[in-house]
Amino acid sequence: MNLTALYQWNQEYETGIHVTVSSPFDIYDEHGKLLKHVEPGLNGKVVKLDIKNKTFTAYFEDDSFHVDLDPTHFTIRRDLDAKKAYSTLQRFFGHYSRTDEQLYQFNIKMHGYQIPDKAYELLGQDKVWDILYEMQEDLFRNFVGEDYDYAPLSFFDWVKLYFADGKNGGYLMIQDTYPTKEAYNQVEYFYLEAISEYSDDTDYVTESLNELLTHQKDLIERVYDLLMIEKLISVYQNDHYQEVNRLSFWMEQMKYEQA
Repeated sequence: MNLTALYQWNQEYETGIHVTVSSPFDIYDEHGKLLKHVEPGLNGKVVKLDIKNKTFTAYFEDDSFHVDLDPTHFTIRRDLDAKKAYSTLQRFFGHYSRTDEQLYQFNIKMHGYQIPDKAYELLGQDKVWDILYEMQEDLFRNFVGEDYDYAPLSFFDWVKLYFADGKNGGYLMIQDTYPTKEAYNQVEYFYLEAISEYSDDTDYVTESLNELLTHQKDLIERVYDLLMIEKLISVYQNDHYQEVNRLSFWMEQMKYEQA
């Protein structure tokens, strides 16, 4: 482990932080077979630390999960500061959030269908869309964890509840257990008040600054979580489109219907 990685490990690594692949590496199974080659730029979230071996387990925005990762191949994600994170947070509040700033909104509408015409000839339009609707329901359950222990949403322990809203359930709504925005606003207000009204009280100013820095870090990590959920939604959708836009998929469905 190089000195930079060692410093970050000792000073900054903790469960829940977000990291980015900085140098390529390969992942092998227990038999030495190559499972995956990982290129720089992939973002992930640390879900477990192995203090003894100085490795970690992470879940990634491509919906992959890997253990015993060498931190030398990673950097701690730093592309957001508090100001940019706060601005980014705003776009996760939408019409269906209404006035609840603990309720984040994600567009899960499906707009990538290019179903082959032959599928409609084989099964008819009603059957094709019945199959698609059923698959969409399965996707939702798998994503939020109703039928799957390692579902994407299970890696975000701040999720209090989730539900679909909007016409035909076109939005995934996720409620935060913690009032991230409200808490940050309050702490920032107290800090600004401290430096303007109580600047002579250095202990109070320092305490207010430390509290602000803690909340800035929490805000940034929460926004990284939201960006990751957004990315994971697109991964699930794109995998779904790749499957159902192939004629071979519908040929298999036809065989199933005839069996």
